[in-house]
Amino acid sequence: MDKKYLSPISKGSTKKYFFIIEDTMYNEAADTIFIISYRPLKGKNFEGLQGVLHINSNGYAIQNVSAKPYEQTGAFNINIQQKYELIDSVQWFPVQLNTDLVMNMLQVSEDEAMMTNGEVNENYLPLIGVGKSYLSDISLNPDYKRRDFTQIDIEVSDGAEKKDSVFWNTYRKDPLS
Repeated sequence: MDKKYLSPISKGSTKKYFFIIEDTMYNEAADTIFIISYRPLKGKNFEGLQGVLHINSNGYAIQNVSAKPYEQTGAFNINIQQKYELIDSVQWFPVQLNTDLVMNMLQVSEDEAMMTNGEVNENYLPLIGVGKSYLSDISLNPDYKRRDFTQIDIEVSDGAEKKDSVFWNTYRKDPLS
């Protein structure tokens, strides 16, 4: 699992990746969004990705990117997506990260779980993990001093463990399932 993939936006990536402009769209600010798919060029031997880039003409910045390994292992399949927004009309910044992980090597049924070599068994379902991270209230240049930070990594308010789901749902972007 210790693979390192070449980014499709890294220097020299046009010699390794095949890019196709799939579509162009316009947003409410009259910016053009270029929808560009990518995959490794045929005959290239490297750990490559495939996916889609949404490039916004405002700064020619990435607005959205999805990526997954070009060659899936069978045991694990992973797909990531990052969404970006223009903060304070100055800087594009990630605001959401989505991760989908399908673990074919660990499959479950109603009665049991089993380890496999990644082959799909019709009587079992793969274990699937879905992760979503959201960033909000982004401040690009906060006026922090070193003394503003202590050695406390996480601070939990007293009574937080007693709060009900109605309270916590006001802070969730997605409901728990």
